[in-house]
Amino acid sequence: MKHTYSISGMTCNGCRGHVEKILSTVEGVKLVIVDLQKAEAIIEMDRHIPIETFAEALKNDGGRYHIHKQGHQIDEVKKDEKAKGKGTGTFYCPMHCEGEKTYDKAGDCPVCGMDLVEERSLS
Repeated sequence: MKHTYSISGMTCNGCRGHVEKILSTVEGVKLVIVDLQKAEAIIEMDRHIPIETFAEALKNDGGRYHIHKQGHQIDEVKKDEKAKGKGTGTFYCPMHCEGEKTYDKAGDCPVCGMDLVEERSLS
């Protein structure tokens, strides 16, 4: 059985791959295809899996991405407040494509293309 859902919160191909990976870990899922341009996921499953199960998997991963039935968009996604503190001048890929590798300047990850994120100093 296949279901198609809308996905919000994706901004790049790295996000698309990450959402695909998260949804694929849900028990009973056979195949997940996420389309960044259409902002949708086609999920093939052994048996019906409630949308709440997928929403919980995305929430447990940090809540950056949200899943909803097609045609039912959420009005506003609450943005997390930025961590208090100053940047350290060290940047990393939020997908950790190259493990714990860091960079000295802002830019894009050479592996997935996502924007590098600055580490925060909480002191």
